[in-house]
Amino acid sequence: MDTIEFERVTLAEARQILKEEKEALKPPAEDWSAKRMPSLPEELQLQPTTREWILGLPDEVRPLRLARQFPRVANRIAAAWKTPTACDKVMDGLMIDHRGTRQGFPEAVALEIGKLKSYYSTQVFAERHDIWTLA
Repeated sequence: MDTIEFERVTLAEARQILKEEKEALKPPAEDWSAKRMPSLPEELQLQPTTREWILGLPDEVRPLRLARQFPRVANRIAAAWKTPTACDKVMDGLMIDHRGTRQGFPEAVALEIGKLKSYYSTQVFAERHDIWTLA
């Protein structure tokens, strides 16, 4: 019968070895910069229609920090606002990381997006009708 050779290591050393092996097996982070839509100069500024949209919202849900820090995102939400499926897709895409490498929004901005989504789903388009309910 063959014997198994082993080397005595401390628990800390064993953990470090496992950590290094796990890191070595991890696939490299995908570079999304080439897949990202290029920013046009007008997208980096708040559009007049977006300003009007923000001013039309109740004070408690106005995404002022979002508009100031991420005008491109505010423009996207405003453009999709009147189409429930498009708006849900935009807002869900902002809050769910499908890439695994995003840092997320600052807390105050994330809270604004959450309030906006809640307002949208309960006040703006509270009643959803799909093909099955219309039949």
